[in-house]
Amino acid sequence: MAIIKVTRKDVMASSLVSPDWYLVVVKSVITSPAAKDQSTNYVVSFQFVQEEYKDYFIKKQYLNEKGIFGTGLNLLVACGLPKEVLDKIRAKEMEDVAINTDDMEGKVIKAKISNTTWEGKVSNEAVDFLPAE
Repeated sequence: MAIIKVTRKDVMASSLVSPDWYLVVVKSVITSPAAKDQSTNYVVSFQFVQEEYKDYFIKKQYLNEKGIFGTGLNLLVACGLPKEVLDKIRAKEMEDVAINTDDMEGKVIKAKISNTTWEGKVSNEAVDFLPAE
């Protein structure tokens, strides 16, 4: 017979917060191949900063090397990419910028959390980002 241990962290992981802006910390940024074409995904994990929500799960954010836009750009700016760099790229004054994902880890930023449903499961998902200021 096997014994399954259920912890508070296990129980709280499926809890939902009210949709709002929260401080989160970037816990990790890892790379993994995309399932369909083997391009590179950058998988970003977050954790709530507020003690009462620390064990709540936040859905991971996926950025893909083939195109980083919208929310992905907002995440990079929140993590320290100067908005002026994006303006220079838009104005064709720069071609691109290289970002070291290690520099994102540990950054405290603001995340707009929504309760989203995927395959019948509701979870906390970061749908936008701002610098923590």
